[in-house]
Amino acid sequence: GTVKDADAALAAAATSHPRYAALCAAHDLDPRAFASDAAAAAASGGGVGALAAELMALRFTCVSARAGETRPFEKRLPASTSLHKVKAMCRKMFRLEADADLRLFAKAPGQPVPEPLAHADDDEDLRGAGLL
Repeated sequence: GTVKDADAALAAAATSHPRYAALCAAHDLDPRAFASDAAAAAASGGGVGALAAELMALRFTCVSARAGETRPFEKRLPASTSLHKVKAMCRKMFRLEADADLRLFAKAPGQPVPEPLAHADDDEDLRGAGLL
């Protein structure tokens, strides 16, 4: 029954994630609580490889006169990152004021001019904004 399923999931999680038990102990978590999720992710190939495949390499450049001379920076972000989080990161990295009107533009390789991101609100993720 349920105990055998939990034991099997725990064994599968321990096999596919060697540090699983140690991490659960370090964070005071019950290893059985997440074992089935960890085992399912490993079995479906949804482990680290899936996250790495979803990461997008983005280059950020600030054109604001208020930012002074700031260097562009590159960041790999999951496609599920909200535009709100991207804007907050840009404000911090380019030392912009919190209330600064920040507009995001995207320039695809080979495209001569950046295009404004067509997004309804900042809760939309990078995938929904058309960057994936």
